[in-house]
Amino acid sequence: MLTMSQSLQMRFVTVLDSTHEDRSTWKRFGESDNRNRGKKMLVRHNIKNTSAGISHEPSAPALVRFSRPHTVFGTMVSVASVSLMAVSAPNVIFFDMFGKAVCSALCMNIAIVGLNQVYDRKIDMVNKPYLPLASGEFNASTALFIIAFSVLISMLLGVYSDSTPLICTLVSSLAFGVMYSVDIRMLRWKENPFLATSCILIVRALIVQIGFYCHALGSGFLGIELRRNLIFSIFFMCIYSIVIALFKDIPDIMGDAQEGIQTLSVQFGISSTFQICLLLLTLAYSCGAMFSKFCTTDVNFYITIFGHAIGGSVILLNAAKVDLSSSASLHKFYMLIWKLFYLEYLLFPFLS
Repeated sequence: MLTMSQSLQMRFVTVLDSTHEDRSTWKRFGESDNRNRGKKMLVRHNIKNTSAGISHEPSAPALVRFSRPHTVFGTMVSVASVSLMAVSAPNVIFFDMFGKAVCSALCMNIAIVGLNQVYDRKIDMVNKPYLPLASGEFNASTALFIIAFSVLISMLLGVYSDSTPLICTLVSSLAFGVMYSVDIRMLRWKENPFLATSCILIVRALIVQIGFYCHALGSGFLGIELRRNLIFSIFFMCIYSIVIALFKDIPDIMGDAQEGIQTLSVQFGISSTFQICLLLLTLAYSCGAMFSKFCTTDVNFYITIFGHAIGGSVILLNAAKVDLSSSASLHKFYMLIWKLFYLEYLLFPFLS
């Protein structure tokens, strides 16, 4: 006889497996209309199969691919940087708090990207066939187990830390991850360009910055001192989060259009979206170089101004080499954006 928990799990897995097959009539008509609109957009903007010649399939183990390593590393670097901005001299207590923060954040990151893969399986079969769910290496049950286990460990670490800012950061990040990915009415924010961008911006630029900063201070949200480097990091990451939200959809335009996901790339074409991202990146690095004059020491000034000058130059030089008709070329540039994302977090503590 099945236990209640086993019965509920089987029902939940069945629902997930049939999410795209057994929708209500009104939603099927809406999706069909979106798919037709997406295909018309591809024709209007003369967009051909950008997946031709794709060469970025990772050879890492399935669990590593499921965790999306570039986001895991981004979370680790961002938590470390924001934590260092909060203290003047790290001590034993700081490293204890940092350990709990980074471990819980990494577990939550895995849960959020895993949830997205569960609901994006059909799209990923076109855009990212190397991901475990899309390739068939993982089934829904395996993915759900990893997600549930990651959430459990993350929340246990948050509760064990006895830190209100850390718990609030973890819960709110998961909430936005659910709103972004889960395909039920009033959710699935990724289907709307404004909501999708807002979701990523709120998490990456606000929740991560302020939440882990307050956790490292060992204080609540009220009455905290907003230092210059924290203020600039929020400003910079607001712009950078918009870029990541827009650019991540450019290499995925074929699958998104086929499934009726109205991303900015589908609506306005690859070239226009690429130029918007390039303009925003140029603005961000220009502001970073100008903000360097507020540094309190000459060493910090030279590190930050040259760091932003190098970052901006690398973006512009590599942008000129991008083949907009190649998913591999676009994906390579997207990964470069993430590498410069890591670099920027290394610069933030020096902006003081």
